[in-house]
Amino acid sequence: MCKLLGFSISKKLEQERVFEIIKTARDLLKDQKDGFGYALSGGDIEGITSLRLTTGSLLGYQYQNPQAWEDVVNVPYQAKGAIKGCTAGIFHGRTSTNDLGVENTHPFVNGTLALVHNGIVEYSGEKRKKLGTCDSEDLFNTFTIGKGWEELSKYYSGYAGLLLLRPAGEVTIYRDETPSLYVCKVRGGIVFGTTLGDVSEFAKLFDESPNAPWMLKPDRAVTCKDGEITSKIKVRPMPRRSYGYKDSLSLGYDYSYTKHKKGKTSGQKEELFPDYEGGVNKYSEEWEDGYQTGWEDSVGGKFETYPDESADFKAGYDEGYKDGGYEAMNGFSVASATDKKEE
Repeated sequence: MCKLLGFSISKKLEQERVFEIIKTARDLLKDQKDGFGYALSGGDIEGITSLRLTTGSLLGYQYQNPQAWEDVVNVPYQAKGAIKGCTAGIFHGRTSTNDLGVENTHPFVNGTLALVHNGIVEYSGEKRKKLGTCDSEDLFNTFTIGKGWEELSKYYSGYAGLLLLRPAGEVTIYRDETPSLYVCKVRGGIVFGTTLGDVSEFAKLFDESPNAPWMLKPDRAVTCKDGEITSKIKVRPMPRRSYGYKDSLSLGYDYSYTKHKKGKTSGQKEELFPDYEGGVNKYSEEWEDGYQTGWEDSVGGKFETYPDESADFKAGYDEGYKDGGYEAMNGFSVASATDKKEE
């Protein structure tokens, strides 16, 4: 699994501070062996400055063996623009799930957008030109030449954590319920990243005593500029795959839900093994809120009714949950996990 880091700050960072931040991000992400990249915008930068490396770092990373440094500076890399004072940046450490190479290294960048992705997705929409073979480039095309967020539920299955950077220092952060993405308030802005430890360390560059990080709520796209949140939107989720049991849908059910005549919500049965095509039909906000509560409990190997979980959701969830048979990520039988339904 890849790792992400990023920041949005109100006061422009000077060039020396930007170099320090890049080096720290590279150190925090050095366990991701298949690539490192960043994109910066805002402040003195016109457009987006970016760098992609297949390994190592060209920015002051220390090597005891001089030959190791030679190996690093000779690896393929792509750079666009000069490093200047800026107000926003995103970083990516890559552990590859497909082909290696700089063309598959994040961020994917053009003049209007830089995108980094943590996760695995499958795209089933119209064929679009790609420079590499990475699934994340499909997402990049979705946000540059496609219809953006509405394509996730229509053309994709899998899971994703995303950071999107635009000119003038605008950053959007997003995750579905599978990957983690933490947010931390610092003096004059916010930082964000994949792991609690990385975000806590990264935040110290901006604030001697940062606040405790918190997990970003799933299926929300939050946009920030100059260290302030400017918008929040709810994103209809893509069908999930676990990639752990015959490429089956995790938890054994999809997002296709309908209403009974009695007003109860019922999970539709799907042919899930081995070729699930996925799809999203209408679903209520009540179901979505209940789904998240139920899912968090189910992956712990149990199912309990929470006070804020509706009876309508519970009835539909129980039926869809039983239809699944197995929870692919944890490998436990769920056939007997929900013996009772609330009528």
